[in-house]
Amino acid sequence: MDSSATTNFALPPFGHPMLRHFLLEDGFVSLNHGSYGTYPRSVRDSLRAYQDLAESNPDRWMRKTMHDEMTKVRSRLGTFLNCPPTDLAIVPNTSAGINAILRSMHLRPGDKLLCLSTIYEAMHQTLCYLCDTHEGVSLVCVEVAYPVSDDALVEAVEQVIEEEERKEDGLVGGRIRIAIVDAISSQPGVRVPFERLVKVLKRHRILSLVDGAHAIGHIPLDLQELDPDFLVTNCHKWLYSVRGSAVLYVPRRWQVSVHPTSISIGYKDRDFQAEFEWQGTIDFSGYMTIPAGMGFIPIFLEFACLNCNRWFHYSLLMPSPSSSIPALDFRTTLGGESRIQSYCHTLAVQGGQLVARLWGTSVMENPEGTLTANMVNVRLPLTTPATDNNMVKRQVHYLMEVQLLEFRCFAAPYRHAGAWWVRMCAQVYNEIGDFEVVAKALGVACKRLESVGGDVDKL
Repeated sequence: MDSSATTNFALPPFGHPMLRHFLLEDGFVSLNHGSYGTYPRSVRDSLRAYQDLAESNPDRWMRKTMHDEMTKVRSRLGTFLNCPPTDLAIVPNTSAGINAILRSMHLRPGDKLLCLSTIYEAMHQTLCYLCDTHEGVSLVCVEVAYPVSDDALVEAVEQVIEEEERKEDGLVGGRIRIAIVDAISSQPGVRVPFERLVKVLKRHRILSLVDGAHAIGHIPLDLQELDPDFLVTNCHKWLYSVRGSAVLYVPRRWQVSVHPTSISIGYKDRDFQAEFEWQGTIDFSGYMTIPAGMGFIPIFLEFACLNCNRWFHYSLLMPSPSSSIPALDFRTTLGGESRIQSYCHTLAVQGGQLVARLWGTSVMENPEGTLTANMVNVRLPLTTPATDNNMVKRQVHYLMEVQLLEFRCFAAPYRHAGAWWVRMCAQVYNEIGDFEVVAKALGVACKRLESVGGDVDKL
């Protein structure tokens, strides 16, 4: 629910007061929610409640209850994403979903696959695998060096497609069968104009596969309006569900052609959801932590005492057999998507500006100001060379270790377009001071690397 729909009681304050609802160790400063996510205590309780339910009667759970609960999960997600629940399947992660799409394709010699150079490395390797295992299939990569404007990026993609069309005597789309585009890329952690790119691909009759690993819970998603051919998004990153849980969107027009990478008994029924729902015996409990209706919904009623500057916290418990709450309901208690995303975006922008001032560097942003969602990228005060991939990896590893072992904090460093950057994620449990902590840690690590010219062995 949005804050406008709440009672007169104030919603819970974001920032460090939210830490009590999460499981992060005391004193650890995380600006890296985007990599693996982390879930609230109440979602952990929901996970355990489902596991206990499964173990109380494994046959009833596997043969009946689990399937009923999965239907509820898809129904809630269908409402959240504005699409028919029958177009959704639950998968462990984005990699599993994208592999299912790509490896279901019947590729022929001469076919091509399109991606941006900023594609997530695991997905790039999947495309390489397809090229290696299908004779005559090749990869077309659009080079991108951030910061770049949305207009320039869309234009670059369309120019590459048009060049491929000219090679094929004007054949619409050339030989490009499918293109992977990020909603929000990983490194750099920037928002991509994927809505515009889907339209470009549609116009050129190229299938669109949106890698939305960072999308759900991070930015608004309306799948009816977007209408991609395929989309996969991780729920365990920004939505607060348990790892690993993700949702795969396949509209009805393509469902007969798409199969999971592990073929099981559902294949014989030629039923899209049945195939993905059962690929063998696993612990399904993590999937249930996305939205399903088990446990009470705690409604946080926190308000300021008129006579003092203290906050009081109450939970109004709705009667139910367990003390647990799934991810979507937890987000409702925080005031809903707009409140969560607005706080995280504002903090990311302010935090990035602060760190850039402290270091005397810059934030990765374009003229439109569209790159920063809830992750901000700041140039590191580091000019050491990176003559090969091994040297890059060793310096990145050192930057990580200094944060984790010496300063008990973390944000993800990386190298892009000949420069060193760090991706900083803002979450509801973060405050502006967290950015200062990470800035100090990485500032120390960068000075050390500069002093030895990037040769980690000398440190």
